[in-house]
Amino acid sequence: MADMDEHLDDLQLRWVQITKGSCTEGIPALSQNAMAYTLLAITQGTAAVLFQGHPILLQPGTCVLFEPKSTIEVGGTVDGRIQYYSLEFEAASTSVEEAGKELLSFALGYPFFIKPFAPFMDVMDSLFDLRTAVSGMERFKRNINLQEAIYLFAAAAAASNDSRDAEHAVQRTILYMKEYYKSKITLPELANLAGVGIRQYTHLFKQVTGASPMDYLGKLRMDRAKKLLLVASNDMVTVASHVGFKDEFYFSRKFKQQVGVSPRVYMQTREPRVIGLLYTSHLLALGHVPVGAPDYHLFENYYVREHARAMTPFKWEPCDMDAVRAMKPDLILGYEHMLSEEQEQLSQLAEVIPIDWHTQDVYGQLRQISAIVGKRKQEREWMERHLAKADQARERVQRLIGGKETCAVLVMESDTFRVVGGRNMGHVFFQTLGLNPHPLVKQHMEAGAPFIFSEPKPYHELSKYDADRLIIMVNPKDKGAPEAFKRLIMSERWQNLAAVRSGSMHIVPFNKWWVYSPLAIDGQLDEAVALLHNEDVG
Repeated sequence: MADMDEHLDDLQLRWVQITKGSCTEGIPALSQNAMAYTLLAITQGTAAVLFQGHPILLQPGTCVLFEPKSTIEVGGTVDGRIQYYSLEFEAASTSVEEAGKELLSFALGYPFFIKPFAPFMDVMDSLFDLRTAVSGMERFKRNINLQEAIYLFAAAAAASNDSRDAEHAVQRTILYMKEYYKSKITLPELANLAGVGIRQYTHLFKQVTGASPMDYLGKLRMDRAKKLLLVASNDMVTVASHVGFKDEFYFSRKFKQQVGVSPRVYMQTREPRVIGLLYTSHLLALGHVPVGAPDYHLFENYYVREHARAMTPFKWEPCDMDAVRAMKPDLILGYEHMLSEEQEQLSQLAEVIPIDWHTQDVYGQLRQISAIVGKRKQEREWMERHLAKADQARERVQRLIGGKETCAVLVMESDTFRVVGGRNMGHVFFQTLGLNPHPLVKQHMEAGAPFIFSEPKPYHELSKYDADRLIIMVNPKDKGAPEAFKRLIMSERWQNLAAVRSGSMHIVPFNKWWVYSPLAIDGQLDEAVALLHNEDVG
């Protein structure tokens, strides 16, 4: 440090301003050209900062000093909300031999981790409180705090080559590799990011990881490639480009060197370890047993229960990431309404492939999943069996009730009910068996967007859906629903419904009808036929 700080006592600082900023995922936090020296300090969250032409990830406690006229861009956070301070100041030297820029050159343009961070934060908080200082005494105190803040940063920068900061410097480059492995990454670039020379960086990296930086990057890419190769719908060109190779033949040679077999052989001999989440039943219908499933799917899903022993359960709300990690999945089937935080965490463990839940029916979902796991033949066979069974059931039901009778499917909650459309529990009744929906239900179904459930409606609107036949499911997850329904069926409003008067009201069990999946609709088909024939379905 002696060479670096020899003339720091000649440094003169002048206050410009300080700002405090924040942003959430996908919203730019800061984009500006620095008018003065700017010290950017990340105080919360992991920020993506454009650094020497490349975005890097900065953790809380990390600071970067930008010189005047440089471009500062912060945003694209990877773990939700970030917060930061931006401290601007001017620097000069009392010495005629050196300028302020030369005195600070050792600290410019590199991210440094300040330890401990709390004292530095105290100083920054004080500077922020004094940002509008008016009195001479307050401005004097602000100048002292400015000196203190830059001292703490300069001390961290000067000590950055010490062994105690080696692991942080290496971890910073590992984060960069994991985020940007698709791009061209060079050893000088990584050393520059760590703030040390190439030889020293390579030595530090081996101390921390046991491997050289480029070997580590190669293994990271091949581990990712292994997961991508197990997605049957991916071709070699797609996989190669996704892990940073422009030439699929060069990728194939490197893969065989590291893994021992060619990518094609790996694809043919290795069945992916898959976690299906909402699509557990879809995988089972294709003959592919997931390595694990959310606990509610295994223990509450009537049609999956018999397969429970073949899968490892894990807690879902909130998701037990350690349990998922222990299963070593290759693929995880996601969905469009998955929380961004969940998707980000799961993406660290496996390739997460989104499956459209709301915009396609169960048949479309099954087709999409079969292409991913290489089970197209099994999908066609399952569909043939199911559709043949559906044709027989439809003929039987139509002979019984004809095509004129109207039907409504309702989910009862406490003081409200929901109208069911043509999918989920309405799939079997309306799509498969071809029951005629009540005019208002039909109006909902033909409105445009896929109609699954209506918004909650008060009980007094039940008469509007007075169909010839009612299918009722009471939602036990709404704790007040069972008691509310007991009171409702004793009321005159309920007794006056046409389906109740004619004995054409059927109550279906929640555990058999709440789920929408291939195994469920196949089982629900048997349930519905028996129900409509007043048979004992057990």
